[in-house]
Amino acid sequence: WLMGAFSAALCQNAALRLHEEIVQFCRWIDPAKEERTLRRKLLSRVREAVRSIWPNATVDAFGSYRTGLYLPNGDLDIVVDGPPSGQNALKKLASHLLKMKIARAMEVITRAKVPIVKFIDKERGVPVDISFNQPSAITTTDLIVQKLKEYPVLRPMLLLLKLFLQQRNLAETYRGGVGSYLLFGMVLSFLQHHPATSSKNRYKTTSLGHYLYDFMKLYGNDLRYDVVGISVEGRGRYFNKRQRGFLYADRRDLLAFESPLDPDTDL
Repeated sequence: WLMGAFSAALCQNAALRLHEEIVQFCRWIDPAKEERTLRRKLLSRVREAVRSIWPNATVDAFGSYRTGLYLPNGDLDIVVDGPPSGQNALKKLASHLLKMKIARAMEVITRAKVPIVKFIDKERGVPVDISFNQPSAITTTDLIVQKLKEYPVLRPMLLLLKLFLQQRNLAETYRGGVGSYLLFGMVLSFLQHHPATSSKNRYKTTSLGHYLYDFMKLYGNDLRYDVVGISVEGRGRYFNKRQRGFLYADRRDLLAFESPLDPDTDL
C-alpha cells in the first residue's frame, strides 16, 4: 500500500516517515465504491429477512458503516427495533437467516452486555452483528460523526488502531477486548488532552507519528488505571475512580470509562 519512495528528509525523521505511512495507509484502506455497494445490498437482504418475521420492525445500520470507519474485514453492525428482545428473538432470527442461506458461522451471544446475533455473510464473507432494541446505537453513531468533524486526526488514528487491535485478536468486547466505541472514546479523550489540540502552532508541527507514539505512551505506560477514570464530556477530564464508584476491588486495574450518553455507566 506504500506508494513511491520516501524523500531523504522523511527517511531521516522517524515521526514524519510514520506520518506519511499512516496517510498512505488510510488512503489505501478507504472503502471502494464496490465495497460500499456490497454492504448496502447486504443490509437490504437482512432487512428483508427481519421483516419477513416481524413486518413492523425497523432495521438500520449503525457504527462504522455510517461513520465510514470500517476496515475491509470489519463488521456490519445492525440494530433491529420493534420485536421483543430476549434469547427467543435472537434464536428465531438466527434460525431464519440460516434457513434463507444468508448466514454461515452463526453465533447467538446471549451473555454479553448487549446480546447479539453474530454471523458471516454467506455471499461475500462480511461479518455481521445484529442487536435488538438499542436506541442509543444511532445516537452514539451521530456523536462519533460529530467528533470526526471536530478532530480531523481522529479518523486516521481510529483506522490504524482498529487494525492494530484486530491483528492481535483484541477488538471483541465480549472476549475482553477493546471494541470500536471504547476505542473511539480512548482516542477522543487522548486528543482532548493533547497539547497540540489547544495550540495552533503545536498542532501544525505535530505529525500522526507523534500522535501515535503519545497515544501508546499514555495508555501503555502513563495512565494510572487503578486511580483515574476517563470522561469525554465537554473538553474531557479525568476523575477519581473510587469517588465515582468505578473502582472494583478484585480488578482495580480495569480501565474505567464514563459513557458519553449515560454518565452512570462504565463502558
